[in-house]
Amino acid sequence: TEGRPRLVEWVAPDPGADRDGIARIAMSLADRSDHPVSKAIAQGLGCRTLPVAGFTALAGRGAQGRIEGRSYVLGHHRLLHERGLCNLEIEAALAVHENQGRTVTLLADEHAVLAIFAVADTIKATSRQAVAELKALGVATVLLSGDNPATASAIVVSSSAPSAAS
Repeated sequence: TEGRPRLVEWVAPDPGADRDGIARIAMSLADRSDHPVSKAIAQGLGCRTLPVAGFTALAGRGAQGRIEGRSYVLGHHRLLHERGLCNLEIEAALAVHENQGRTVTLLADEHAVLAIFAVADTIKATSRQAVAELKALGVATVLLSGDNPATASAIVVSSSAPSAAS
């Protein structure tokens, strides 16, 4: 990929939710994180932050902190699943994004998922040709990813599919 992930979509599962408030909470946690996905979320939201108490980066899982006296977590769905906050509706929404090659991050409080953030990176224009040349030389290619299997598979399919010009 280009190595420049960007926020492509975000939704609040509760249609009556305060989107501006949710965005500010997510921005407040994402802005303090050094993870590329969090940076993409912060850049994509681009709103004012709120003070965060007790900010903690959860290596490979997300970040957490207290905002206006309430605990929030911005993280990977496994983290939210472990906390009992993922239901079938949330899992279905995650699958849609992951099957499109997106990385999904969730914002939740102690009781529920408040938002789903989908981040994606663009596949380099030269990737398809490079993989084809390696295969022609008899070199097996492997994708190593810290992402979920569906996202990695979507990238493999996209980068190995023949282009319209082929």
